[in-house]
Amino acid sequence: MLTMGYFFPRKEAVTRTDMSVTPWVRDSHLMAARDAEQAQSLSTDPRFTIGDDAETHDDDVSDVAHEVVVVTNGFRSGDLSWQQQAKSSSSPVTTTLIRPGKLESQDNSDANNEFDNREDGSEDREPMLKSPSGAASGKIKSFSLEPSGHGSGGGGGGGHHGLGGGHGFAGATVSSGIFNLSTSIIGAGIMGLPATLNVLGLPLGVLLLVAMGLLTELSIEVLVNASAVRRIWTYSGLVVEDCGQRSRLVLDLAVLVNNVGMCTVYLIIVADVVAGTSWQHATSSPVEAMREASLHEGLLAEWGLVAGAWWPMRPIVIISTMLLVLAPLVSLKHVDSLHYTSALSILLAVVFVVITVAVAAAQWVQGRIQLPRMLPACSSLKDLTGLFSVIPVMATAYACHYNVHSIFVELKERTAATMLRVTRSSLLLCTTVYVLTSVSAFLLFGSSTASDVLINFDRDLGLPLSSLINDTVRVTYVLHIVFVFPVIFYSLRIIADDLIFPGAEKPLLEDDRRFAVVTVGGMVLVGVGAVMVPNIGLAFDITGATATMLLAFVFPALLTLKDRLGLFASWHRAVAHFLLVFAAIVSVTGLSSGLYHAFVSSAE
Repeated sequence: MLTMGYFFPRKEAVTRTDMSVTPWVRDSHLMAARDAEQAQSLSTDPRFTIGDDAETHDDDVSDVAHEVVVVTNGFRSGDLSWQQQAKSSSSPVTTTLIRPGKLESQDNSDANNEFDNREDGSEDREPMLKSPSGAASGKIKSFSLEPSGHGSGGGGGGGHHGLGGGHGFAGATVSSGIFNLSTSIIGAGIMGLPATLNVLGLPLGVLLLVAMGLLTELSIEVLVNASAVRRIWTYSGLVVEDCGQRSRLVLDLAVLVNNVGMCTVYLIIVADVVAGTSWQHATSSPVEAMREASLHEGLLAEWGLVAGAWWPMRPIVIISTMLLVLAPLVSLKHVDSLHYTSALSILLAVVFVVITVAVAAAQWVQGRIQLPRMLPACSSLKDLTGLFSVIPVMATAYACHYNVHSIFVELKERTAATMLRVTRSSLLLCTTVYVLTSVSAFLLFGSSTASDVLINFDRDLGLPLSSLINDTVRVTYVLHIVFVFPVIFYSLRIIADDLIFPGAEKPLLEDDRRFAVVTVGGMVLVGVGAVMVPNIGLAFDITGATATMLLAFVFPALLTLKDRLGLFASWHRAVAHFLLVFAAIVSVTGLSSGLYHAFVSSAE
């Protein structure tokens, strides 16, 4: 089972009497809003004014071994053994302290005795206490933070309205959470995984793929436990709390680079399938993709639609796809408009996986499968540098950390145990899919496995209707990419707008000119990247060695090492140090290897 421990052992923390609420609290919840309109309304709402005048009685905290926190209108600075709940939304600022030990044995009417230091001085006001499901509870052991009148649903990378998002929705089941997280994991990365087995050999490749899943589970576990204890429902909120306000810029840039890289990969795959890899790129420089060109002409040439065309087919296909297919989808202002296409994209991805595994199984039964490479190739400098390029590809395939919080806050039972169950189930499912698909494709194509495995689906598979099977695999995955692209681009546009227009007065969705500028600029950037980058291997190397390392390993490791609440045991810190060293090595070697293969090795 993909698990690295279920609970984080708590260490005794020093009691803190400085109860001021830090300014980042409101900022973290602004980023939890799905759109700029909601963020704008929160930023101007007097109910969310942050104050630093909260106090606590010494006799209330002297017998508590853990850190004490303050809540201002339901927003808190982090706690371990204390729980809190927002008061009525009508009060400008409400500060509360609750001792859960007493609340567990008292009903709501008695809970008033646990509230101290109310700024409005009203000691007889009933507290709004809710169980995780949102229903009133007499025996309360945990709380969902909901300022009255606001939803409790989802935040994070693809967040929604309310406290961390969700349009007021907080009723997602475990199964729906598994589906959503698995959807965010399985993407274009699956196309590059078979080639990693070609580099490492079958046993080591599978072992490293599983190990990457375990590391991903451990890093997500850090985010989930930290969020559950501190009641911070965005990735950025956690990072800013421990790493400072400037870290948000680094985090935003990492998400931007990751999304630009993934959108570029999607367009490269479309060009590979439709136009092939036979066109010499605009730079006229030799690239590794040209050595794969003889293997794949593209669907247009195979179908006889552009036989002998004189025009540069690949960039024309990229531009046409962007203008005619993707532009109408990315022009939609609300990602909710894409929920039908998102569901269809998953179905199409499943078709690809099922066909690949079925074809490999059929050829195995027929005895057509040759013994694959079992050990890494180390006969040349090119082979050695290739070993360093596989980890960025695998890490990118598992990257989903920026979507964890948006799924977490929409769970009906918003607890760390529930989210960890979702995480482990999703990673187990995705790892199984990755291993089956990678092994099947590697067995089918052997040493000729391309960096984009779809390129290989243009040859005789030795089965009836082989041509139809090949076309089905390629067309279904291209459609999958078309439907996923606008979802990735949606968050790309929001991050780009925050970076380019940080002081904009109007929300992005209300400013048509700014919306058009950011959208067109993002599409141009992605389009140029798709034309200039020779294959998805280089795109994975660059994205995986930079943005993915930061999002998946560096920031979770820093959160562990900078922990002030005693959440993590010594072995967690040891793993965190390992992840930092691991990420640094992968970043340097992966980026160097990718550039070497693209511009040096191909010129030899």
